Amino acid sequence: MRKKPGRKIVKGLFCAGVALSAVLCAPCASAKDEVVSADTKNLTVSSKVEGNVLAGGYTTDETVSGNKITIVSGAEIATYTDASGEHGGYEYGGLSRNGAVTDNCVEMTGGAVTKNLLGGYSAGSGAVSNNTVTLSDGEVSGGVYGGQSTGSGAVNSNTVTINGGSVASGIRGGQSAGGAVTGNTIDLNGGQVAGRIYAGYSNNGTVTSNTINLDGKNGIDITEAWLIGSGQHVVTGQNGNTLNIRNFKGRAQNIGNFDRIDLDLAGLTLRAGDPIIVLTEKETTRLGNSTIHLHTAQKAIAHTNSALVPRYEVIKNKTDAGLTAENVKYEKGQITVREKGALQALYKVEWDGPGIDSVDGDSIDLVKTGETEIVPGTETINESRLALTDFLNAAGDFILDRKLQCSLREDGSIPETCFYGAVSGGDLHHDLNGNKAWAHTTGTHWFLGIRSKLNEKQDTEKDLNGALYVEAGWGNVDTHNRWAKGNGNIHYYGIGAIGERKQKEGDWKGTYLQAHARIGRAFSDYNSRLKDGSGEKLDYDKNSTYYGAGLEIGREWQYHPDYMLDSYLKYRWLHLNGFNTEINGADHKLDDIDSHRTRLGTRLNYTAEKTGMPYIGIAWEHEFDGNARGSVMGYSLKDTSLKGDSGVLELGVKFVPSEKSRWNYDFTIEGYVGQREGVMGNFVVNYLF
Repeated sequence: MRKKPGRKIVKGLFCAGVALSAVLCAPCASAKDEVVSADTKNLTVSSKVEGNVLAGGYTTDETVSGNKITIVSGAEIATYTDASGEHGGYEYGGLSRNGAVTDNCVEMTGGAVTKNLLGGYSAGSGAVSNNTVTLSDGEVSGGVYGGQSTGSGAVNSNTVTINGGSVASGIRGGQSAGGAVTGNTIDLNGGQVAGRIYAGYSNNGTVTSNTINLDGKNGIDITEAWLIGSGQHVVTGQNGNTLNIRNFKGRAQNIGNFDRIDLDLAGLTLRAGDPIIVLTEKETTRLGNSTIHLHTAQKAIAHTNSALVPRYEVIKNKTDAGLTAENVKYEKGQITVREKGALQALYKVEWDGPGIDSVDGDSIDLVKTGETEIVPGTETINESRLALTDFLNAAGDFILDRKLQCSLREDGSIPETCFYGAVSGGDLHHDLNGNKAWAHTTGTHWFLGIRSKLNEKQDTEKDLNGALYVEAGWGNVDTHNRWAKGNGNIHYYGIGAIGERKQKEGDWKGTYLQAHARIGRAFSDYNSRLKDGSGEKLDYDKNSTYYGAGLEIGREWQYHPDYMLDSYLKYRWLHLNGFNTEINGADHKLDDIDSHRTRLGTRLNYTAEKTGMPYIGIAWEHEFDGNARGSVMGYSLKDTSLKGDSGVLELGVKFVPSEKSRWNYDFTIEGYVGQREGVMGNFVVNYLF
């Protein structure tokens, strides 16, 4: 008798893709059972079925493959009772007695299954392989099987994936009464699972190369579950059954019968006295003769918010039964544990059993193997401050290299006062004392000043000139070292004063002496890509006072009516205040930075044409100091500095629109090689009162 599947309650066996020969749709049911079938390989169950749900029908010898069942919200695969007893409540992706059951798929996104959920099932010698079960939501009151044979069939390469929902009575990746069980996989990603979870189970056959993947990233409850590699309940040498654990911190009943346990502890928070995995069954956890592999790919890092301790517990049986791990082979030895993202130490995995802490061990631990040190690359925070220091140096050079003379009046006399202003743009690369560390800055500098002749007009021996100015600049910085990169925004505001004495007569004609001082406030908003174990980045947003001073001595020599040579030696000092700050819970103390530089150079000026005077110059600059030091939680940061030599080549032209113009302009291009590399472009405007 055939009914349409649209009825709300159906008794018997619910079939999809019925085989054309040897069909027996209800092998376990009585003659009274009502059978519902559909000639399709895809079946969605959304209502109550009293009986079993089966894709692919039931055959004696033929292959059952390529069927899919989807169980959605509202579905209920329930049992029913008649005179012969209780029936139904099972779901089969595919079922055959002696034929192969392959490539069938079951997806459950809601609803309920009273008994078991199976990807593929063989009642005899048929192989069960490549079937999948995926549970995203819903309730399974029995167990979940990737593949099962109650006969002698081999069960290979079946997969169970639990992303959500609940399973009450355990999971088998693959199970056979008499056949080999090989290469089956269980992925535990979410939901709640109770009962015994076997990677593979066989009463008489071999159980090899089966895997349980436990990933706690999305939250999974296995408090009432056992994780078991081989259902033979004995360790049979190198069987290849593996437990992979990642992103998981929680409880389970017990763990056992795995040939290999892979621990990926990256990103986990460690606390002394707070084990990562707590086992609560009052039966000894036996991990002996296995391999424990500490997964350290992709710079694996765990972290702690308290001080690093000598030992952290990873897997612990908290009962008196304890944990044994005799003859364990430990692989891939060490992981980095970071304290507040600032300090770190290396740890290896080890049993706390005989010869370590006690006669009876109870845990697998992480044990500190190295000294506590600052996280490599943390000096990036000082590299960004060095970049700011050199940005301020470039601003000072830009201002101080502009000569203080105002334009001559039409009658050739020197005016007492004039305004001048300028803008500069640059792109500079800074080597930071080796180790492949560098900083890159781009930005603009602006200033506006007033300058004046300070001595009497009648004084023909010398000129005394002075200037007051305000300065500002905005830019971006990128830093790089072997371990970390970063970027940020920088800007500054300040004021300054310049004084100059120039000899006009006598043997020292053309000799000049210049002194300057400046002070301001510099701001930096910096973000590095250096992370601690919890993914927090090292960054800061701070401001500091800067100030500086310097001297310059030189001589202008008019050795030819059309050419003037200007040779000079300059010394410039800049100080940038340090600061204390807390970053990711760690105290950082960053010391003051002092830059001491000299520049020796000469500039050739063409003076025959007063409206357009080109010039070319060359110089050698040496940075004596520029060291950035500091400490993190009492540990000294690695020093980094601006120290080194640079060559400077400049090309420029001074331009006056006409002899009567009150305006003059100065264009300069400067190129740097060495410790500084890059280009600066300067434009100066001068207005005569």
